[in-house]
Amino acid sequence: MNGEALEQIQTKIAFLERANTELSDVVFRQHQEIQALAAKLARGERSDLLALYVIEMPYTLPPDAEMPTEERAALDELGAAETIAKSNGISIRTEILKARSTKQAVLDIAKRERANLLIVGDHR
Repeated sequence: MNGEALEQIQTKIAFLERANTELSDVVFRQHQEIQALAAKLARGERSDLLALYVIEMPYTLPPDAEMPTEERAALDELGAAETIAKSNGISIRTEILKARSTKQAVLDIAKRERANLLIVGDHR
């Protein structure tokens, strides 16, 4: 591979890394906005909050398989939700659930909790 081709590849990689960082920042800000909205709605309605993080389990793994990266992300995300809720004077419960289907897990939890309102965010 010649020097010019290598330089073009390095330039493209640098561009993609910057774009990925910018996109991650946008997603992070959206998560914060969703969490803040949930806290404000709960405070206005004098409601309780349940922050649920569903780890979708692939069928190639047992339903209770360890997924350390996803579990760490769940703890981080729920920790951020707790911080936002507490800063708004709202009580919050958190739960991590492993499931084959995110949509079915959310519906099951909504029924269990007799939820009146769902605010759904997605990290993808």
